[in-house]
Amino acid sequence: MHDSPLILSFQRLSKPERQALRKWVNSPFFNKRPDVVRLFEYLCAHVPVEKPVPPNGGELDKIRVFAHVFPAEGRRSAGGYSDADMRYAMSFLYQTIKQFLAYTHWAQDDTDTALHLCKALRNRGLDRLFEKESATLSEKMARTSHQSVDFFYRQYQLQLEHWELFRRSNRGTADALRAAGAARDAYIASETLREAAALRAAPGASAEGEHSIYLQATLEAIKTGHLADKPAVVAYFHCYQMLTTDEAPSETHFQSLYRILKEHWSLFPSNESRDLFVMAINYCIRRLNRGAKAYIRSALDLYRSGLELRVLLEDGQLNKYTYNNVLLLALALEEWDWALHFLEEYRALLPVRDRDSVWRYNLATYYFRKKEYRQAQEILSQLEFKDVFYNLEARRMLVRIFFDTEEFAALDSLLDSFSVYLQRKRTTLGYHKELNLSFIRFVKQILRLEPGDTESLKRLREKIQQAPSVAEREWLLQKC
Repeated sequence: MHDSPLILSFQRLSKPERQALRKWVNSPFFNKRPDVVRLFEYLCAHVPVEKPVPPNGGELDKIRVFAHVFPAEGRRSAGGYSDADMRYAMSFLYQTIKQFLAYTHWAQDDTDTALHLCKALRNRGLDRLFEKESATLSEKMARTSHQSVDFFYRQYQLQLEHWELFRRSNRGTADALRAAGAARDAYIASETLREAAALRAAPGASAEGEHSIYLQATLEAIKTGHLADKPAVVAYFHCYQMLTTDEAPSETHFQSLYRILKEHWSLFPSNESRDLFVMAINYCIRRLNRGAKAYIRSALDLYRSGLELRVLLEDGQLNKYTYNNVLLLALALEEWDWALHFLEEYRALLPVRDRDSVWRYNLATYYFRKKEYRQAQEILSQLEFKDVFYNLEARRMLVRIFFDTEEFAALDSLLDSFSVYLQRKRTTLGYHKELNLSFIRFVKQILRLEPGDTESLKRLREKIQQAPSVAEREWLLQKC
């Protein structure tokens, strides 16, 4: 019983939701079965809130639950356990929970409930009431700050209701159809471009990926000036073009998207805003990886804006990789004071489980990049990071610190322990194992070079340059 859909859904209900569901279950409008009420109360007492139920928990043994849900005097199969009765009670309660969840989700959206009200009034021929409610909804939608994909779809739905009403009364039909068509075009264009951009940005995407049949027509329409007054639509157009055109045109589209995000970010709900920021940032990273250093500033500015607007947060928390990326960009621009302030300001938004280790790792990175090796070494030497990739980065930083400070005895010991660590973790590291083993091997070869042996030095540099996979390649080349 513990892994049934009923228990899985019930344990995810918060305390306030259980209180609201109690009213729902006890209402004859939604439930007329007393056994369902008793089962609900039993689960409230024995299923913890948002915590897994022990797989062998005796409290959820079907026979034990049955004794509470079906008292002897009301049991159809008196004197014994009835699995059919038990399954019926569980099924009815689960259906009630599904209805409750659907209703509460629907009721949270005032626009959606108002649209359904308008449809119900029109279907009942209450034209005057429909026009009053639809006018109120139209005014509300006109005041909204979000012109998202969903916004255009709601506009389209409302205009269709107007057309259905006017078609019946044969008045204003053409105007209503034109309004519905304009809202439909904005919806289809924004959704088509949004999906196409997301598809191109997905890992492993190719230029020959599947696209909507509306894509080419949408691109041509926007190129010829249609929907130019819809920044939300134009943003997705530039986003798609940025991801699909050659380097020079893509930069133009990036700058256009950049301006829209700066000036019109409030038009997007948080999920759409976040997607656009992330795609623009990833574009900057790709250009950086091709050597376009000017994009360091653009990427950092986008991160700063996204953090200030809180659109880069997920459930109010900052992803540890975003935290690290922002720091590295700031350090690349040598914005030392801002970088240190950032580490402290956003530390509290990191996930609690990893907060301290992520902060310490990044603080060590800050001191390392600033060449304040003593502070970096103190942090790195005291910690064993749970994240295996943080461990790899930390060990490589220590190697570079010991090398640059000429602590060769400590360096030899570290290189040996690093090799042992890589062998111990070989099943989880994948190609990172070879990257780091190559790094260790080349560091040892550099240490064995004889002063003035230019031929050996030249051969080693060629080996490092030609190695298919090696970590810290640029640093190694600098040291030999």
